[in-house]
Amino acid sequence: MSLTCTLATPDWQPPPADLELPAGTVHLWQIRLTSSLAQQSLWRTLLSADEHQRADQFHFERDRQHYIACRGQLRQILGRYLAIPPARVSFAYGAYGKPTLANWVSRPLSFNVSHSQAIALIAICRDRAVGVDLEYERPIAVASLAPQFFSPSEQALLLAAADQQALFFQLWTCKEAYLKATGQGISGLEQAIAELNLPAAQQVFCLTTSAANRQSWVFFPFRPAPAYTAALALQGTQAAIAYFRPTD
Repeated sequence: MSLTCTLATPDWQPPPADLELPAGTVHLWQIRLTSSLAQQSLWRTLLSADEHQRADQFHFERDRQHYIACRGQLRQILGRYLAIPPARVSFAYGAYGKPTLANWVSRPLSFNVSHSQAIALIAICRDRAVGVDLEYERPIAVASLAPQFFSPSEQALLLAAADQQALFFQLWTCKEAYLKATGQGISGLEQAIAELNLPAAQQVFCLTTSAANRQSWVFFPFRPAPAYTAALALQGTQAAIAYFRPTD
């Protein structure tokens, strides 16, 4: 019998006027990266000097606009949680480029960002590591790519899948979300091995880097929009997730 995996589709809601983020809760935002010239102009005013420099390095105008839209909205969203103007949000970067808040230790927030094509996801929580990965479901050569990035056990899962491409993206996003949460580079893919449990016809992913680590991470694969696969990796125990999408 072939393995069939069905992803949940979140019910995205407009964010409340007063954002409260209690412990044990994750706020997951979906934002659009397409924007008007007026929006682009506004978001540019919020960026730091190094963000302006990064934006100007993109070869294609679309990529430049998507970067500005993502960083501008990230600043606006984080500014709401921190109760500061978006331009005052300050970032530090890890060895592999993972951004963290630089100067707001008194209000600890963990966040992670992933973008693909025309949308981005922003995951925000308190006092624990979080990672999110988003992939547009383009056609891929599963048979040739799987041995390069996946363990023998992961490849066996793919062979048993009714839809190998769908499961490929589910495995990939779970592994990437974990690596982004821990701040590791893509070389860590080989150390993060995904397993798939089906206790009640709903997939649950876990990573078996070690016995201790297996107990300290939870994963939420989901479908944020048609033709997209995403996964949330969260350190610690299971959490409540609120799904927000800003209104125009």
